[in-house]
Amino acid sequence: MALLFDSLLVDATVALISLITLLYFYFEYKFTYWKKRGVPFLKPLPIVGNFKDVLLQWRSPSHFFEDIYNEGRGKPLLGFYIFGRPSLLVRDPAIIKNVLIKDFNIFFDRHIECDAKTDPLGHLNLFVIKGQPWRHIRSKLTPIFTSGKMRNMFPLIVNCTVNLKDYLKGLSESSKSPVEVKETMSKFTTDVISSCAYGIEANSMKDPDAEFRHFGRNAFTFSFFRTFEMMVMFFFPSFVKLGKFKFFSNATTGFLRKIFWDVILTRETNYVKSNDLINLLIQLKNKGSIEDDSNDLKADDKIMEAKTKNNGN
Repeated sequence: MALLFDSLLVDATVALISLITLLYFYFEYKFTYWKKRGVPFLKPLPIVGNFKDVLLQWRSPSHFFEDIYNEGRGKPLLGFYIFGRPSLLVRDPAIIKNVLIKDFNIFFDRHIECDAKTDPLGHLNLFVIKGQPWRHIRSKLTPIFTSGKMRNMFPLIVNCTVNLKDYLKGLSESSKSPVEVKETMSKFTTDVISSCAYGIEANSMKDPDAEFRHFGRNAFTFSFFRTFEMMVMFFFPSFVKLGKFKFFSNATTGFLRKIFWDVILTRETNYVKSNDLINLLIQLKNKGSIEDDSNDLKADDKIMEAKTKNNGN
C-alpha cells in the first residue's frame, strides 16, 4: 500500500486525526436535532453527548435520568443525547398522559433488546418483545393480573412477611449489631417471588445459602462487564446480537427453567392447585395458543418461562 508520507507512523497519525475530525463534525451535525425543533436541551459533549458519566460507570442510569429530570425543572420536556441519538425526557403530566394513554399505540415498544436466537427467554419477556406479538401476549396475560387474582396471592405474601418478622426478631435477640437492610429485603423479595411466581418456598430467611437466593444474588450482582452488558441492551440495542449479550446468564436461566418445569410437572401429575402465577399459567397453557397474523405464538415452553421471568423482574 502506498504511503502519503515517508513514515508509516505519520500516515497512521494523519488517518487517526482525520477520523476523529470526521466523527466530531458528524456528531456536531447530529447534535443540532433538538435546536432545529425548538426543544430545550442539555448541551452535549463532543461524540458522547450527555452520556459520559453512564458510559464511564460514574453514575447509574437511574441517577443519570434523575439528573436530567432535575435539570429540566420548569420545562415541559428536555432533550438530551446518547452519543448521536436524540432522546427526550417528558415532565409535563398532560404530555405523559398522551404518551401512556391516547397515543400509546405509537409508544408501546420499549427500547431494550434481546437477541431471539441467543437469548429466547429474554427476547420473549413482556418488557422486551415488540409489535404485534407483544399485543397478543399482553392480551392473554392481562386477565391473570386482575385485582381478584392478585388478592388470592396475598396470603402467600403474608406468609413471607411472617417469616421476615421472625427473622428480624431473631436478629434483635441474638445480636445488637446493625441489620444489613439490602440483604434482608433481598431475601424477603426472593421468598415472595419464589412463592407467588414459582409456587415454592425458597426459605431465604432461614437458609442464606438457599439455591434460589444464590441464583437471585448472581442475577443482580453487577460486575463491570454485567453493567456494560445491561447498558448495551438498554441504550445500544443494535449491538446486542454482535456481542451476544443476555438478560440473564446461562446458569441462572437454566436454574429458573428447571424449577419452572419441575413445578409444572408436579402440579399436572398430582392435580395440585394453588393461588399463584404458575397455576394461572397452567390454565393459560391448557386453553390453546396465541394466534398471530404472521406467527403462531403458542403458550409453549419459552413463552411460559418468560412470563415467570417477567414476574421476577
